[in-house]
Amino acid sequence: MANGKLNPEEMAQRMIDVLPAFMPEVRDKEEISRLFRTIAEGVIRHLADNPGAFSLTGTVSGGNCSGKVAAVATEKLTGGP
Repeated sequence: MANGKLNPEEMAQRMIDVLPAFMPEVRDKEEISRLFRTIAEGVIRHLADNPGAFSLTGTVSGGNCSGKVAAVATEKLTGGP
């Protein structure tokens, strides 16, 4: 998320990076990579389609603040509807 936008390639790579800790014997890395890319696209689409489902709460100088997310920035998504 180097540019502040959700990116399915980066999300999938993070999943691949931690995969050996949970499934050390995976042999078909290409198929797993496609699976994770698919999952990442689905998660990002869900976040982009439902920004109002998220609330933010934080502390600023002098008190608390809260609000709803108005939009989720994404990279161009390639798969699905």
